Amino acid sequence: MKGFKDSSEYISFFEETLKGLSGQKPNDSGNSQIVAYIQYAIENSNITTIKSKGNKITIDNSIISTALSQAEKLKSEFEKVLKNNNITLNREIETILKVNGQNLNREEYILVTFDPSSIESIGKADGIRIVLGDTKHLVYIESENLRGLVEKLGSFTVQIQKGEKEGDYNILFLDGSNKEIHELPYPVNFSLPANSQLATVFVSYKNGSDNWGGQYNQAEGSIEFNTRYSGQYSILENEINIEDIGHLTEEQQKAIKFMVSKGYFETKEGKFNGNALLNRYEFTKALVSMFFALDREVEATFTDISKDNFYYPYVASAQKDNIVEGYDDNTFRGEIKIPKEQVLALCGRTLAEKKGYVYPENLEDYLDFADRNAISDWALKDISITVQNGLIDNGGMLMPKVEISRVEAAEILYRLFMLLYETPPIAVTIEETEVAEAEAIEETNTAIETESNSGAIIGLIAVAVVLGAGGFYFVKKKR
Repeated sequence: MKGFKDSSEYISFFEETLKGLSGQKPNDSGNSQIVAYIQYAIENSNITTIKSKGNKITIDNSIISTALSQAEKLKSEFEKVLKNNNITLNREIETILKVNGQNLNREEYILVTFDPSSIESIGKADGIRIVLGDTKHLVYIESENLRGLVEKLGSFTVQIQKGEKEGDYNILFLDGSNKEIHELPYPVNFSLPANSQLATVFVSYKNGSDNWGGQYNQAEGSIEFNTRYSGQYSILENEINIEDIGHLTEEQQKAIKFMVSKGYFETKEGKFNGNALLNRYEFTKALVSMFFALDREVEATFTDISKDNFYYPYVASAQKDNIVEGYDDNTFRGEIKIPKEQVLALCGRTLAEKKGYVYPENLEDYLDFADRNAISDWALKDISITVQNGLIDNGGMLMPKVEISRVEAAEILYRLFMLLYETPPIAVTIEETEVAEAEAIEETNTAIETESNSGAIIGLIAVAVVLGAGGFYFVKKKR
């Protein structure tokens, strides 16, 4: 079956699919798949091509404005279809611009320069993705981060070069004078070839070396990560033997192996110790690593953690990026165990702030727990969105005040990670004209179900929740 070759085919298929629902509403899963389909169509139906000069491509106002006008037109057409069918989505539609760099020799170093004029037309786009010859090699930057980098640096360049060993890449950030920048003020995202979900990124940089993690894109055979640091990045398979998880469910084992391979959770003498309770140190390390927020040079102000503590850089990084707060006496109390509702509240707020998920209009539809009255009022909204998006199941006993085990925390955070760094179901073929495989359309179609088998339509409730002393929270940084 031939793929769609222009935006009108995406719209036509979408309209026909919705007609087949006969006025019924998609369930939460189908709703999410509609968002994924629309975003896929916007990004891949109109790809702007740039021919490199001297293995360098430059992103400027003309490139951005061309890509944006096409993307905004298609997004507007999708929004009209949604309105005509009275469908309200459960998350915001991201507008990603895609640029295909041609005539690039990946055996030599590649330069991607962002001209200051690039921010003039970025408009309402959420980011720009640059294809470096094929879709295993990508540079992606969020619009907010691009604005921040241009405001602070003016013109800047990303330089990527293969290392001597397979899977090694040297990534350098350069200012307008081609001087190396060891650490950017805001991150840039990369995709590089990888072989499995247990692949991870190890980085050697000015501050030392770390397991950087990353998300495997099965469709493309690549791993995606973001970073602010110049350094050497090595893509390695990191399948770790864990002795004490064989009795767990297949899903739990998968989550634990993933989280350990990426460095988000630690093992001790080959054991995960899943029944042990999660403490604030461990939770903070997982969050900082998952958000690619580690900064080994920043200092914490808490009075009860010293610089020789293994968790110090994670606590300091979390404090800097407003992922974590301490107690009123300026202590962190890292050994304290964490109640389940705090973990879930953080996950829910992260989905809303980082990915634009919309809180349920009727919270009670997603709070069908026998002990629902035991949930703190401040956590209700955030827990409802975690249920809505499959981080936990609805019904039964939640036990919100019970301290969470490492097994349960790993499983929940794994599901959060998959939503934060979602990947497309199939690969995108980049040619002189762009083609999107029909399998992606079929994937969306099967996820749409009638309202009789599902929950409610999603609405927007813009009410903020703040945890008390010692809580965890995620706040979108403002400039």
